[in-house]
Amino acid sequence: MENQELVEFTDRLLAKFNLYRTRKQEVSIELKDEWMEMLGKLLQGFGAQDIQRAADSCVMRLGHFPTPADLYRFMPKQSELAWSERALPEYRKAIFSFSDFCRTTYRRMEPHAQGKIDQVILLAKTKNVNPKDALSGVFKYCLRPELLLKPELLADESAFDTPKQAHVES
Repeated sequence: MENQELVEFTDRLLAKFNLYRTRKQEVSIELKDEWMEMLGKLLQGFGAQDIQRAADSCVMRLGHFPTPADLYRFMPKQSELAWSERALPEYRKAIFSFSDFCRTTYRRMEPHAQGKIDQVILLAKTKNVNPKDALSGVFKYCLRPELLLKPELLADESAFDTPKQAHVES
């Protein structure tokens, strides 16, 4: 980002911080320089959208005028590798860590159904989708009727006979 763009970005960010405050913080030259220095460093490792999201979080969650340390605390955590560069089992494990239901359902599926789920997971991995976001697509796919569970896992029909139910009075 060029110097002029950095100045404009800093001005917009500081204006956002003052937007919802009843007592506006005076934006001094020292404050602006401190923020420009911090934003210059942050822009090397994060995108402008990530900084905007962190600034929104600061405005919503903090009762005081944010400091550069506050903004950094709300920045998204960057992993050492992008999800698309990781192995499929590691990505699958990250997805299933959010849902016990999906993990157990996946384990109970027939191998051909697991292969179809793996195709969905692989597609999400190649598109570098966050595992938490990919879970919704996998969850919808797990519930499709053509992906049947193994027969021994299906409920026994005799369990649904009303005379055998304990709560039914004879």
